[in-house]
Amino acid sequence: MSRTELVEVIDEACVVPRGNVERVWFVELRDGWIRAKTFPSANSEFLSRGAGVIFRQRIRLQLPQGTLLERRESRPIPSVRTTLEHLTAAARTPARRHTRARYRVGRGGALIPEGDGPKRR
Repeated sequence: MSRTELVEVIDEACVVPRGNVERVWFVELRDGWIRAKTFPSANSEFLSRGAGVIFRQRIRLQLPQGTLLERRESRPIPSVRTTLEHLTAAARTPARRHTRARYRVGRGGALIPEGDGPKRR
């Protein structure tokens, strides 16, 4: 039986130029992924928000060492348009860049990066 560790992650959304950045954590469960905040051992609390912060939520989990977590980040891709294009184009949601980074739970609840770093999608 693997030793369980207390792991703490933060789900958050912040305002940036052209939109907002969202960072959300997932935990591998059997053959899929589940949001960290809905994991059975999760205990979450909302944190105070400063300027430009939409939400911040601390999530504490009891996980066995070696458990795989994934941080998914979504951010707007800046588009360069002229004033005329901006005024005449139909309103649309800006394109977004998605990255994923995987971590393993290590001793003391440390998150150890897995692989080569963040992957773009």
